[in-house]
Amino acid sequence: MAAAGAISITRKIGPKAEQVLYGFFLVIIAALYLAFVAYFGKATAWRVETVAVVLFALIGLFGVRLRPPW
Repeated sequence: MAAAGAISITRKIGPKAEQVLYGFFLVIIAALYLAFVAYFGKATAWRVETVAVVLFALIGLFGVRLRPPW
C-alpha cells in the first residue's frame, strides 16, 4: 500500500515535489515527538527529545533542499 501510494504521488506531482512533500512530512513527524513528551508529562525527557526533534527536522529540511532566493 505504501509503495502504491508513493508511486501515485510521484506520478501526480513529480519527483521534485515529492521530495519536498516527504521532507515536510519528516518535520511534522518530528513535532509529534514533542507532543508525546508533553502528553506523558516526563520533564526529564524534554531535553533529549528536543535535541532529537531538532536533528530530525534538520534532516527533513535538508531533504527539501530549499534553494537560496538569490
